[in-house]
Amino acid sequence: MKSCYKERLFQIFFIAILLFGLFSSVHAVPYTVWGYVHNSDGSAPTTGDITITAYLQKNPSGTYIFSNINNGFTFNLEDDALWGYDPNGTGGPTTANPGDLLVLNFANTNSGSPYFGETGQIIDAIGTGTETPQQFGANDFSLPVELSSFQAKIQSNQVVLSWTTQAELNNLGFNIYKSISGQSEFQLNAIIINGAGTSTSSHSYEYIDANVKAGESYTYSLESVDINGQKYKHQSISITVDDNTTPDKHELLQNFPQSFQSFNPDQIQIGC
Repeated sequence: MKSCYKERLFQIFFIAILLFGLFSSVHAVPYTVWGYVHNSDGSAPTTGDITITAYLQKNPSGTYIFSNINNGFTFNLEDDALWGYDPNGTGGPTTANPGDLLVLNFANTNSGSPYFGETGQIIDAIGTGTETPQQFGANDFSLPVELSSFQAKIQSNQVVLSWTTQAELNNLGFNIYKSISGQSEFQLNAIIINGAGTSTSSHSYEYIDANVKAGESYTYSLESVDINGQKYKHQSISITVDDNTTPDKHELLQNFPQSFQSFNPDQIQIGC
């Protein structure tokens, strides 16, 4: 009787160990995200053309940088990004939890590519399943605006911003963001600046900021909005208004996108 009892206890103990190991292994499965990326004309980029910077929105300093493989990308939060993933949602500020926003910034950094300089962004919430890879972005995700230049100059005590696109895909228009002496940025234009829709021709745009003061430094960033309301942050540029208002000009050609916001269709209006 005692032998049978001990044998039964051993069986229960053994099963408990197996269940604990199985539970631990399930929760240790790396959380994988994947998606598609295309050039502005819908074609597939060459492997390595697109530099992808990923970070948790709550921890923007913890970046993971990788590249595309043809028209796709994939990575996991534990083995690649080394953030760790807590399926119970109890992880700290540097750990990925279900519901945390994951930011993926895209930039074509191959100077030999005809799509060099195109940028885009995806922001999506991390799901709950650790075993099933999660797709980020739509199947037809693309980099919608090919920006060839973004300039700022001082003219008549005003900052004149100008930019040129080489191609646009379903581009509704642009927003300008402004930061004063390193403070938090805010949207400068009250109405969207109309884009060219879909075009393979060059288009030039201009926006004038008259609300500037001598001695102040300003940073401006450009954002494009597609017809679905998704926003893509492009270049940023800084300029200082001299006390003597000597005409000055700054130009920045490449930078990584920054942030995504929801789109308000009520803001659409004929722009400049």
